[in-house]
Amino acid sequence: MNETEAMPVERVGRVAEKPGPGAGAANIELLEKTLMARPPLMPEAGAGADAKQRQALRTFHLTGKHPDAETKDGFWLPASLTPWLDSPRRWLTFPAHDELLLEIGCHTLLQLYSDRVARHRQAVRTAFCEEVRAIVPALRDRLQLDQMHSREGVAPEKMASVMGEVVGLYLDTESLANRIPAHRGTRRMEPERRRRVEESLATLEQYLETANAGPAFVLVHSDPLPSGVNLSPEATVHCSNAFERALELFDHAANKLARVLRAFRLAHLEVEGRYEPSRHDEALQHSFVADQEWLLVSAVAVWETGKAAGDTLQAYHALLRSRRPIHVLIRHDPMGYADDSGRSVADHELDLPYLSVAHREAFVLQSSLSEPEHLLRGLTEMVKTIRPGVAFVGGQPWSQDDGLPWVQSVAEHQARVSPCFRYDPDAGDTWAESFALTHNPQARKAWPMYPVRYMDGDAETEMTLPISYAECVALSPFARKQFRIVPVDAWGEDQMELSEYLQRSPQDGRNLLPFIWVVDEQNHLQRAILTRELVTACRDRMRAWRVFQELGGIENKFAQRAADRAREEARKDIESIRAEQRSVEGMDVDRVRQEAIQRLVARLLGMEAAPATEKESRPEELASSAPVAGTPPETGKEARPEEPAPVADIAGKAVEEPYIDTPLCTTCDDCIQINPRLFKYNEDKQAYIADAAAGTFAQLVKAAIKCPAACIHPGTPRSDDKTATPALVARAADFN
Repeated sequence: MNETEAMPVERVGRVAEKPGPGAGAANIELLEKTLMARPPLMPEAGAGADAKQRQALRTFHLTGKHPDAETKDGFWLPASLTPWLDSPRRWLTFPAHDELLLEIGCHTLLQLYSDRVARHRQAVRTAFCEEVRAIVPALRDRLQLDQMHSREGVAPEKMASVMGEVVGLYLDTESLANRIPAHRGTRRMEPERRRRVEESLATLEQYLETANAGPAFVLVHSDPLPSGVNLSPEATVHCSNAFERALELFDHAANKLARVLRAFRLAHLEVEGRYEPSRHDEALQHSFVADQEWLLVSAVAVWETGKAAGDTLQAYHALLRSRRPIHVLIRHDPMGYADDSGRSVADHELDLPYLSVAHREAFVLQSSLSEPEHLLRGLTEMVKTIRPGVAFVGGQPWSQDDGLPWVQSVAEHQARVSPCFRYDPDAGDTWAESFALTHNPQARKAWPMYPVRYMDGDAETEMTLPISYAECVALSPFARKQFRIVPVDAWGEDQMELSEYLQRSPQDGRNLLPFIWVVDEQNHLQRAILTRELVTACRDRMRAWRVFQELGGIENKFAQRAADRAREEARKDIESIRAEQRSVEGMDVDRVRQEAIQRLVARLLGMEAAPATEKESRPEELASSAPVAGTPPETGKEARPEEPAPVADIAGKAVEEPYIDTPLCTTCDDCIQINPRLFKYNEDKQAYIADAAAGTFAQLVKAAIKCPAACIHPGTPRSDDKTATPALVARAADFN
């Protein structure tokens, strides 16, 4: 009994019932074959078998081998990928381009590139042909005018050909030719110059006849083209070293175009009357192509796998350094599990996308079929550039049949195997302008996390799980030897989920067994232990993504260190300013206290409140002389001398105004969303306190708590602020 017969279709109905439009029995059969390849189960355990099971699991983790050769086939798949496996897509659509509808498969990249390059090159070629059509008649007239300056130009036969047969019925061209005197005006062209002009005219006329006759591009490849690619024989070149051959073809096409451009430049000089033999003859002897004229050369593209590019790395480097606008389309398989070649999971292909950026002068795109808009925009930019361009697209399906290319593409993109980025030297002089790391899910995390629904007994429940490199590898039937399902009764505390395990150092995790969550045909959770080899590959992929994060300005440690230094310097400056302010405020409080005591003593003495005199500025003297000026009251109805103390306290209790360390603001919008009248942005889009009276103390404290830069200081509450509770004041003290 084969694998297909071992498991009826109904058992995979949860995945196969939504195979996508147009998918039939072949799709179901493919899904069945792929997802049935279950790793070996642990044998049934009897009494005292726990230690044996644990040892067997550890042996498998360390060596990839299990002492018991007994295996049981069954259905399982990575739990975090079930949302995509439940609804695979067969067609690729582009919301901004309704005319594009492509079937997903090995041929999709070629079809998309063919559409982009044909549209752009046709537009460039059409515009140039219009210029040539405009200059050809003028150049033809220029030659004819020069011919008219000779005796041959006024010969009866020549005049008859110029004026036409009808005119010959009314005029005797021979008599007319004899009566025209010899030309005595401008000199005729030199024979050599006239020969060049005639050759230029013939070259331009021939170009107009053949400009649109050839294919939109020539595709050079070393491997057979995938099914579904329909190109004419003259549009494809099969050879062993595609990169060297592409350079040869492009140079040949560029030399042909250079002759056309030379003729075009000469025609302009002649028609505009600017031709100077001493100045232009030598320059026109050299044929060259400049700037945007490179786009008139018939496009040359290379179609290769990442492995083939790695095998001919020297030729690949030479092409990217050539400064010729040749396009390279690479089907990237960084996992190394697109076939049954027996490659180790740790034997990654060279990280060619990253290596290609190191050439600095080449346009580099890495994208995914699961991000069609990013892929389309990147290819459009690549075909417009006048420099070498290379596009890497992951998702080299392990099966050429209708089935799971879409799901595999999603998995590679989600698992950081093929992160989307674009490097364009023409975008700017700085790295931040040239490099863009976009269209990557949950880019600040090592792995994206998604809610997954599964069956817990008879009840459906939910858990958030990551999509790591291991989940992506698990889709390939050739990689399932890297996993082993653990029965529920063999679960133990020494087993740890992979994403949590990878947060530990290898030393800290040496006694733990990493696993990923998978589901069986009933959608019940199971654990699949990983080999150490695969765990090492996962750690390497996580480190590679960390490099891309820093290159893309995400969680960049250099920027964080610089921000920390700037924040510390700003904090010291602010503390210095605040200390100076407190010193000034302290002086103001003493003055206010003295004036308050002075006014109180004046009232007690029955005096009118008046501006302080020089003597009154010394309240201690006024206070000591108060009993002499009047008889002290003997009853308690009047204020006692010690009453000024609370007044002084009230006067001296300064409210600390709220403020923001504006240079530290990260423009997170949190405070603006709390109260846009209290907080506003300046011209640099950094927050400041616009109107402290427009908000409450509670809003200030809430904003301070939420601020990621910890740059909001709520101060102390106003006396009329009813939101200021003792607990809130105590909480605010942490931010002042």
